[in-house]
Amino acid sequence: MKPIEALPLAIVEVQRYLNLVGDRWSDPTPNDGWDIQTLTAHLVSGSRMAATLIGGGTKEAAMSCFAPPVLGDDPLADFGAATAVELAGFLTAELDTIVPHPAMDMPLSMALEFRVSDYLLHAWDLARSLGANEMLNQDLVALVWENIQPRAALLPLTGMFGTGASENAPADASLQNRLLDLTGRRP
Repeated sequence: MKPIEALPLAIVEVQRYLNLVGDRWSDPTPNDGWDIQTLTAHLVSGSRMAATLIGGGTKEAAMSCFAPPVLGDDPLADFGAATAVELAGFLTAELDTIVPHPAMDMPLSMALEFRVSDYLLHAWDLARSLGANEMLNQDLVALVWENIQPRAALLPLTGMFGTGASENAPADASLQNRLLDLTGRRP
């Protein structure tokens, strides 16, 4: 599966859990200090940032997508609108275009991989928060593993993945659990 094919599937993974939130927006997530509303705002900001970069925006313009307030009165609608614009942008973009991503200049293809990973991992965070079925789309898990695993040693250095992989993770764990563990989550 190509990342461009994976993006809508990853968005659906998040959407299926957001549809279960109801009035639980203030419930905590596995992400330190984040509740479900904060996690949703992060995803919406990321979608807006990607659309800004696809549209030729500057690093500063991309970073401004994370300035509050991100969500309005209807977080589900905000998520739907932001992801629709992002998806439409990626579907028509030249993925080899270098963009000024806040992390570093990179091709849009790499930004796309980051977005797929972000959606998939945060889908699991939402599932854990809601006590829902945590089984993710296994094709997406395999794709994200393939993209993230070569960067395993760098993940803890970013500050976004906790301490990274635990030293006592079972060797026979499922690929999903190995991916979650690698990204600082403890399934």
